[in-house]
Amino acid sequence: MPIEDLEILEALENAEDIRKAKLALKNAAKGTISLEEMKKKLG
Repeated sequence: MPIEDLEILEALENAEDIRKAKLALKNAAKGTISLEEMKKKLG
């Protein structure tokens, strides 16, 4: 695999990581629940 292709692949992976992190922050801004609350919800 040419180094240029590897660099492109890494850039795409980094962009996806950033997109996921932004989405996680947006969801966290809506509020979070404790682990204990989650355990109760899931049974």
